[in-house]
Amino acid sequence: MVSGRTRWKHPGLWAIVAVCVTAQHGNGQSAPPATRRTAVSDTFGNRIVPDPYRWLEDMQSPDTRAWLVAQDAFARAYASRWTGRDSARAAIARGHVPLVTTAPVKEGGRYFFTRTHGGGGGTTRSLTLVGRDRDSVTRTVIGGEALFKADSLQVRRTVVAPNGRLVAYGVARGGTQVETIRVRDVDLGRDLDDRLEGIEATSTLVWSRDGTRGFYYTRFSAPDRLDGAGPRDYPRVMYHRLDAPRARDEVVFARPDHPEWVLTHTVSDDGRFLVINARVGITRRDRVFVQDLRAPGSAVVPLTVEGDAEFAFVGSKGNQLWFVTDYQAPMRRIVAIDVGAPTRAQWKDLVPEGRDPIDTWGAGATAIGDYLLVKYRKDAVLTARVYDARGRFRYPLTFPRAYESMWSVGGRQSDGEGFYVLQGVADAGTVFSLDVATGRSTVFARAALPYDPADFVTKQVFFRGKDGTRVPMYVVHHKSTRLDGTAPGMVYGYGFDAWSGSPWFQPMVAEFMREGGVWALANIRGGGEYGSPWAEAGRRRRKQTSIDDFLAAAAWLQDNRYVARGKLIANSGSAGGVIAAAAVQQRPGLFAGAILDYPVIDMLRYHLFSGGARWTEEYGTVADSADFATLISYSPMHNVKPGPCYPPVMLSPGELDKTAVPMHAYKLAATLQYANAATPGCASTAYLRVSWGAGHNAGATSADQVENWADQLAFMHRVIGWPTRASGSSASARGPRSAP
Repeated sequence: MVSGRTRWKHPGLWAIVAVCVTAQHGNGQSAPPATRRTAVSDTFGNRIVPDPYRWLEDMQSPDTRAWLVAQDAFARAYASRWTGRDSARAAIARGHVPLVTTAPVKEGGRYFFTRTHGGGGGTTRSLTLVGRDRDSVTRTVIGGEALFKADSLQVRRTVVAPNGRLVAYGVARGGTQVETIRVRDVDLGRDLDDRLEGIEATSTLVWSRDGTRGFYYTRFSAPDRLDGAGPRDYPRVMYHRLDAPRARDEVVFARPDHPEWVLTHTVSDDGRFLVINARVGITRRDRVFVQDLRAPGSAVVPLTVEGDAEFAFVGSKGNQLWFVTDYQAPMRRIVAIDVGAPTRAQWKDLVPEGRDPIDTWGAGATAIGDYLLVKYRKDAVLTARVYDARGRFRYPLTFPRAYESMWSVGGRQSDGEGFYVLQGVADAGTVFSLDVATGRSTVFARAALPYDPADFVTKQVFFRGKDGTRVPMYVVHHKSTRLDGTAPGMVYGYGFDAWSGSPWFQPMVAEFMREGGVWALANIRGGGEYGSPWAEAGRRRRKQTSIDDFLAAAAWLQDNRYVARGKLIANSGSAGGVIAAAAVQQRPGLFAGAILDYPVIDMLRYHLFSGGARWTEEYGTVADSADFATLISYSPMHNVKPGPCYPPVMLSPGELDKTAVPMHAYKLAATLQYANAATPGCASTAYLRVSWGAGHNAGATSADQVENWADQLAFMHRVIGWPTRASGSSASARGPRSAP
């Protein structure tokens, strides 16, 4: 075991060493604001690890706030010196249309669909009622933009009741992770008196489907801290009946003996079963409990509680519950479990494991009418197959456009009409209606864009990882871009928690490609593109494999003339931020720069902050000596040193992020600035561009998000030394690029 002990060489007094660099950078820009270094260190076994920027972990202190304001101003000033920034901002704003990310919901014979306004993770949402006839006049039920303008409230979720007459919706301010749940009467257009405050954003909310007026939700804070400000004690599944005081909400399921559990739940389409999943952190190992809602007084009983595999509920028929699982199936399968006879020997394969893995996004399968729509990954490319309720293959679902993300799938077992949403890097989303019996797809709704998404080319290529493994990668560019070794590029990789990557809509990247750039998504190990083995190959003590794959992708793009040498930007965010940052640290000469959005960086202390505690199965912790050796070997915070000249890096944290807390970005910015300033002849530095009031990929206003993207595009133009090329809407009026 490795224990960490913090050492202060001067107890009660920080030894302050200011990084006072007065020299000008080669581009005429002054050096970044000074950052004090302190003599703080931790001891792990017999190894002393300095942590000179520990003080930045106090993210709300006056010192940190003053430093942050200065750093943000420095970053914005750098971006503003690109003369094309304003026209780029205008072009991004025109392409920043409301996203269609969620499949429509059909309840009570009415169609409802959601549009997301704001950043990639969504600032606020609007819910639209289409009516009983899809071609009827639409009506806004919940206007997210109007709520924001009137009250600075952001709509985070909408859940329509089975009768189609009520909608529960969660609102919050800024980047906070705590919501207030309200209930709106669709026909009257006003809220009921019910209001549940202090509900965590990760809480599941599901209406009952037995004709009663109420819904189930999860709560993590103690009963006397309904504002959500109290400490988490243990999780509970609650039931709220409309018009009843919240104090009378029923505790349906609680496990005070397992405060580490995260609970999610759903109700089967026939309204009979409440299905509860319990897992630790982000581990895909579930314990499943059920309650028969039609049996008065029935208890919540265990269904499968070994906690050794994933179980994602799909649907039910009679006493049988259907789950996508990786139990004895690395590529996943769908099993039927009889509630009355749940022993594993009695499980039945509904859809057996195949050669291609079932997708890890969502449940991976959706029950629609008497059919199952199952999503697969074939060499990382999304495909879908339809089976009947007995598990017999019926037909492959052919997508109108290949190589896009199926962002959402929706449907009910009581209705043969389903929906799915396709998205691309330059396509904000198209909703398709599916007649599941015939396989016929028709367009239900489409995002309006100022350009034609068909003008962009998406292809798939393969490269070899450091160990020779064949790794897939998407490459996207405008059809007019020449792949002759002159184009600038961006490479993205995530490699975390078995997430399988596909192109998704990014307004800034779309503008980058319209100007002649190439965007690549490397399906590095750690993701779920080839099932559990692919994920395990980049997990915990094998995390360097994910970094090696990222580096191999970057080299391949330049070696094969997709991207010009010296013009490639490394990009990732959140848990993928550490991958991109480590790649830049390990091979700085391979990249022109990096853009890291709300990244995780300090791998020795990530677990001490809010969301990080849930990631220990993925990364390991310093408490284990073998984990410590791995973590410190690639942690960017602890490997950036004076000597190499690291390329410019723009870090874009959310000020109120409670998932990847912003101290990660703060500390890396200070570390890079110090290292490059101490390296003779090195003129590059790091830029800390803050999204004020934003959380983790959410909370920034739409206008603020556009400004952030404009600054990132300006950063790329400056560090690459890339002359502006007219895009479809920006035209050549931008004028010449300013000197980098």
